[in-house]
Amino acid sequence: MKNIQALTHDVAPDLRLRVEFEGDVFEMEDQRNWTDASFKTYCTPLDRPFPIELAAGSQINQTVTAELLGNPLPPAARVLPTDSGTVTLQVEWDRGMTRPPLGFGMATGELLPTKAAVAAMRGLRPSHVRADWRLEDSQWATAASHALDVAEEVGCQLEVAVYASEPVGAAWQRCWELLASRRGCIARVLILDPRQKATPACLAKATRMALREWGLETPLVVGTDAYFA
Repeated sequence: MKNIQALTHDVAPDLRLRVEFEGDVFEMEDQRNWTDASFKTYCTPLDRPFPIELAAGSQINQTVTAELLGNPLPPAARVLPTDSGTVTLQVEWDRGMTRPPLGFGMATGELLPTKAAVAAMRGLRPSHVRADWRLEDSQWATAASHALDVAEEVGCQLEVAVYASEPVGAAWQRCWELLASRRGCIARVLILDPRQKATPACLAKATRMALREWGLETPLVVGTDAYFA
């Protein structure tokens, strides 16, 4: 849907939301074919040449204005009068909401977060750090140890994605030794086969057995990391 200047839709009984766009040409995509129950609205239009060249000193001004039509107060909102005669709308955004577990993904390869980055992550209080352990990589154990240390420094748990084709060998044994050594900080274990699109049942079963053998009471996740489309 191209050349959009305004959109209006129902958000609740007797309440509509009107959004107006200025400063650029906006368009909207129906995302439902891509597993999203949403409509993505954006600028600049995709039919413009890409990438778009901007000369130094260019200024771009875009405005998106949202206006509630009808009953403007959600159930968890209050109107507070002030001495100046103006009205302040205060919405209790946290009421009835639970913060989802948010974390960071470790960079692949030998790149390690700096001390400043670790301090910044610690300040954001993430629930976990995600690391990929590819057991066929000769340097995976070094990267795994770094990931465990980073999670400890940040003060959060570690989410581990173990990539293995077969549940045998020295690397497989070392993987569980490392996990067991920090059993208290492992959020969950994902098991994936780098050569298949989804976790085969035999690998999932072997991972579950390994978790029990090493006394790891952590959730096991199986599935795919393939491109969702």
